[in-house]
Amino acid sequence: MMVEDLGVEAKESAVREVAKLLPLPELLQSIASIKADYIARQQANDAQLSTMVAEQVEQAQAGLESLSLSQKSINQLRENFISIEKLCQECQTLIENHDKIKLLSNARNNLNTTLKVGKPFLVYIILSVMIILCMCACLQYV
Repeated sequence: MMVEDLGVEAKESAVREVAKLLPLPELLQSIASIKADYIARQQANDAQLSTMVAEQVEQAQAGLESLSLSQKSINQLRENFISIEKLCQECQTLIENHDKIKLLSNARNNLNTTLKVGKPFLVYIILSVMIILCMCACLQYV
């Protein structure tokens, strides 16, 4: 129903436009030039529309290609992270006493952070005690 209404409305609009252009019967002779003018404007509009649609299609294709490359990069990164995780797990099983070495490393890092913050003398004593305790612990496992 809506399409039919639009068709009728378009015809009525066209009749009104022609009535404006040709109010006198003598002007009927200029129909050919008016028709040529309308055809030229329609062709110009069609060309402009075609150009705009082509540009939009090109931009959409470029966007899709960019998304595809991004997806490939993300998948590659995921694979790399999985590979790194596997290698880290393998390394942990290869190193003897990995847990103790990790604890010692964390303690050293914490003490270095404390040294940067302040109270160097107290930290020096704590560091010395920690090193002695760690050496004793390591000697027990040798």
